[in-house]
Amino acid sequence: MLGPYTRKDNRKHFVVFYSDGTKGSKSYSKWLLEQKIGRAMESWETADHIDEDKTNDDLENLQVLSLSDNVKKHHSLNPAEMYYFFCPCCGNGASKPLRNVKGNWKKGKGGPYCSRSCSGKHKYVPPSQRVSGGLCSLSKRNSSGTLGVWWSYYAEKNLTYACASWRENGKDVSRKFSVLKYGLLPAWKMAVESRINGANKELEFSTSS
Repeated sequence: MLGPYTRKDNRKHFVVFYSDGTKGSKSYSKWLLEQKIGRAMESWETADHIDEDKTNDDLENLQVLSLSDNVKKHHSLNPAEMYYFFCPCCGNGASKPLRNVKGNWKKGKGGPYCSRSCSGKHKYVPPSQRVSGGLCSLSKRNSSGTLGVWWSYYAEKNLTYACASWRENGKDVSRKFSVLKYGLLPAWKMAVESRINGANKELEFSTSS
């Protein structure tokens, strides 16, 4: 056994040489715990730092936890940043971890939606229907084929807009309202109102022509 040596992340490790001629590494904290409990730790166990400081390898700061319990502890101490939104399908307010929402957007998925049921009611958004320069959470056209309202997230500037589009005088028209400027609910309401007013104008245009 050689070490301990300090890695770039400031954690200490040993180099372990096995009887079959192979070698591997073992964390210093895990080795200390094994000396304390008098046995080798199981594959489903981990050396947990009680104060969450991975460089503090004092024995009083170490405990044996299962991998699942360690994950639960980490999430309880470091809650995920939440993304609050209105479901584009049913209109109900909901929330999801922001990292999950962004992950789905990067994969080209629509949403977010409040449930799998609502997600299944909307079609996949092809790249050609996304807002230029950003990621669109809903197709510009809803299931009935008419232009509608959707959320748009611009990854480069980390900005979210409530967007609306409709046909006016035979042409496609769109508007967007910044969540940063107006707030989440007001921006969505303004987009919906624009959509309704635009639809009324299109109805008048269709009737007159």
